[in-house]
Amino acid sequence: SGYVGLDNQGATCYLNSLIQTMYMTKSLKEALYRLTDEELGVEFLDQDDGPPQHDIDALTAMGFPEKGVIKALTKFPGNREQAMEWLFTYDASQDTEETGSSAKKGKAWRIPIALQRLFANLDLLDQQSVSTKNLTDSFGWKGQQAHVQHDIHELNRILIDALNKSLQTTKEKELCDSLYKGDQVTRILCTECGYLSERKETYMDLTLAVQESPDVVKALERLTRYEVMCDSEQYRCSRCNKKVDAVRSTQLRTLPPLLTLPLARFAFSRKTLNYEKWTRKFPFPMTIDMEGALDTEDFTTEAKKRYAQWKVERVAEKAEAEKRKQKEEEAEDSLPYGGSLKEAMKNQDRDAIRQILKARQQKQKEVADEWDRKDKDDAKNKQKSGGGSESKNKDPKAKEGKGGLLSSIKDEIKKRETLMKSEVNANSKHLYDLKAVLIHIGTAYSGHYHAYICSPDKKTENGEWRWYDFNDSVVTEIPMSSIARQYGGASENAYMLVYQRKDHCQHQTPSVPVPKSLSDEITKTNAEAVPRRKRYNILINRLDITLHPDRMYKVEDGYLAPASDDEKNNNNSAAKNLAVTMTIDQRTPVSEAKKLIAEKLSLDAEKVHLSLMVRPEGQDMGL
Repeated sequence: SGYVGLDNQGATCYLNSLIQTMYMTKSLKEALYRLTDEELGVEFLDQDDGPPQHDIDALTAMGFPEKGVIKALTKFPGNREQAMEWLFTYDASQDTEETGSSAKKGKAWRIPIALQRLFANLDLLDQQSVSTKNLTDSFGWKGQQAHVQHDIHELNRILIDALNKSLQTTKEKELCDSLYKGDQVTRILCTECGYLSERKETYMDLTLAVQESPDVVKALERLTRYEVMCDSEQYRCSRCNKKVDAVRSTQLRTLPPLLTLPLARFAFSRKTLNYEKWTRKFPFPMTIDMEGALDTEDFTTEAKKRYAQWKVERVAEKAEAEKRKQKEEEAEDSLPYGGSLKEAMKNQDRDAIRQILKARQQKQKEVADEWDRKDKDDAKNKQKSGGGSESKNKDPKAKEGKGGLLSSIKDEIKKRETLMKSEVNANSKHLYDLKAVLIHIGTAYSGHYHAYICSPDKKTENGEWRWYDFNDSVVTEIPMSSIARQYGGASENAYMLVYQRKDHCQHQTPSVPVPKSLSDEITKTNAEAVPRRKRYNILINRLDITLHPDRMYKVEDGYLAPASDDEKNNNNSAAKNLAVTMTIDQRTPVSEAKKLIAEKLSLDAEKVHLSLMVRPEGQDMGL
């Protein structure tokens, strides 16, 4: 494939999939390559960094002095409770001793250092796979942490946040925000006084609910929809000082170059009281237009318009409900005992019981028909949205004419490998191309991760970008149609999507090479591996053979049998009668092997004829 895999330390497949996605993001990788050893503090790598920063932040946020916090965590590493107990007796005014932290002259930013080195190895190291041990050590992982699997979405947020904090003293301090960060605003409009409430936020990804939408496009529309807050969900207006009907919507103000879309496939089931995985089909397009999700319209005007439309629909719904209720009451009034089955049974009126039961069955049938109609409408809407193409030939007889079951199987395979298409405006400035599909195999409690990732610089003969399956230490090229198989399945499904803005690649600077210090180190490692690899190839291809001259055997009952000493002595004594052992490379051609054997036995190569000797019971005897 031309790409290097990552070793699995036990249960780090989720980490490997995410790291490979980051590595294939050219702008991120080359930004790390631009960082110098001085900026990253490489010279301080051997220095003890002291207590973890998140523990220091947690205790200083409670009002304890930083100097005392560092001392407490140094005395009780990894134990905040004991550190707190010690801090309650700590007197900062009496403490004149310098802490290890204040004596430091610099800090090594371990995560970007480890990522830079790992990416360099993936670029240059002449191996099938490389280890992530150095990276997980930079996380502070100890013991069995590499053998505990975590959620890849959670890791994505934590890793980007940690990388962002580590880069704040470098020239790439805006890297993570410039690639992943977007802005959104949530507005709520009071329909009585017109008061508008706004809350601005930032986001690093947009989580989409799989169970509430037929595909990614519809899920994004649902994410930014206008919603009327009414009945039990009314909004308390600070100006009206009471609960009122309101209109709420979340709009995206800015979009990042890399749009991460986690798919919420895991949810708690009230029926089973367990977490379950939603495996239903959830298509996603290769290209998506995000222009409709941006905050480009007058919210107040649009919210008032939506609320007026909702009120008309609400009145119609209430009228329909009232009409339906009245019809049901009239139907019940026409039944004996007012439709009360209990009264009919109490009076043992069999005719009345039959009439009431028949009316109830008819009502249940009407409800079931209504649900079937809604399901059919949902299926039609899903097909219109582009969620997979259905077979055009629905006539079973026609399928029989095409080959019966085999034709049906081929149609199903073709349908599963049909990529979703979505309508996009070619002139839109917010077109995003799919760049990575992070996949989960398994249940809500266990499983395996791997990733389909688009190459940033390799194309097929048709001019399409090549796709690869990064599965821990193994990397294989796959056809683009394989992506459609991850829309949904019994166990294997897309779990997180990464889209990249079309113009992001076009504006990238020329390629940045691997830092020279790392390049020289890896070149030396590759050179040292050449003789070791050569020796290894020699050892695994070594073949020990035993040569038995034909005069040592006789034919007996159609099989070769060892000749007696007298028979051996009667043969030409000029030739050696004893078996000879020699070692050759099993990759050696037979013609060359004959020459080596002839040289060993001091014979003419033309007179050497080799045959494999097998005992009657099937055991090898040698050559």
